[in-house]
Amino acid sequence: MSHYNKLKNIKVLILKYSETGGGIAQVLDHQLAVLREADIKTILVTIGNKKLADNLRQTSYKAYHLNSTARQLSIILDHPFYAYKEILQVLKLQSEIYDIAKEENVDIMHAHRPGFALMCSRAVHKKHIPLIIGIHSIPQQGRWRDIIRKKVTSIILNRNCAYVYGVAHAAIDKYAADLKVHHGVLYNAVPAMIQSEEIGQKFCNRGDLLDSTLIIGTIGRIKPGKGYEIFIEAAHILLKRNNALQFVIAGEPSSPWQEKYYSSLKQQVQKLGIEENVFFAGYMLQEEFMSCVDIVCNPSYSHIEVCSMVILEAFAARRPVVATRLGGTPELIRDGANGLLTLPGDAEGLAKNFDILIQDAELRKKIGSSAYRIYQERYNLKIWKENLIDLYAKYCRRN
Repeated sequence: MSHYNKLKNIKVLILKYSETGGGIAQVLDHQLAVLREADIKTILVTIGNKKLADNLRQTSYKAYHLNSTARQLSIILDHPFYAYKEILQVLKLQSEIYDIAKEENVDIMHAHRPGFALMCSRAVHKKHIPLIIGIHSIPQQGRWRDIIRKKVTSIILNRNCAYVYGVAHAAIDKYAADLKVHHGVLYNAVPAMIQSEEIGQKFCNRGDLLDSTLIIGTIGRIKPGKGYEIFIEAAHILLKRNNALQFVIAGEPSSPWQEKYYSSLKQQVQKLGIEENVFFAGYMLQEEFMSCVDIVCNPSYSHIEVCSMVILEAFAARRPVVATRLGGTPELIRDGANGLLTLPGDAEGLAKNFDILIQDAELRKKIGSSAYRIYQERYNLKIWKENLIDLYAKYCRRN
């Protein structure tokens, strides 16, 4: 890459909240790999996630853990009673992040939530360190609190950031009218999916799945809002007509409240009497999952979902996708061209789209091929790497 030599030995400070899974975690993995390849020194600051910091230290990354309960300034609007405590937490983080940036003599800071713009403000203004912010979700609309929150966030971004990007247009467009700083889009990306009939066959022959004409699957974090209960209802509708189909839910809960939700899904399957056709696979690698399924589903009804990594992985694996028409998903999928869309929460619509693909093998192949072309043009990890390095070269303090 043209800017690699220019960026050698610079120091990048990356900031991340406590979540261990999901799209941001995958983006962070890609980012760390790119920076290591480019010989860019990386310092990671995690808030509330000591385990992540410890794991990274074991792999030679320099990582700091800040023990704070601070999340976003939105809590001041949603829970005014806690405003004083939250402000104190933010001020404490401002000081800690400034001390780390000063000690490490960093050249650029990169954070994956708008809330970090305020927490980094002291380092930005006292040490003149450029800050890049990535927006991975869509701000909620409608309530007066949401309108005020968006305005306040835009002011903070304008005051503290060198560059703000969304992982899709849907993420940045909500702020664009109020942003005075440079802003744009840096799409999420995924590596090429190494598909293997051997891997898929090994999984399917475990005895967990019946012989079937087709396997329809969904994968991701197990939590409310992901729409797994709608996926199960759609499976029930289809199995009334075709009991040779198989449905896979891949992923495992990582907290007590997720465990409770996971149990409710299993109870739903039992109550509907479709245990033989709906399999809870637990944790699976993306390559395993994509090698074993014929159709991928993203049934999420979470409006903050912007650039689903599962959808991009399905594109990379040439798998047809059925997803919900909300958040940033319509930006990824042109209905009927590189996937099929349905309304969120609509089990009948989901089942109908599944059935369209079940009945037409040529359409499955055509949609999968179209999705792969779009992946190569826009969501390829090589393109993402080049864009990230270009971004650092443009805004790095040394340059």
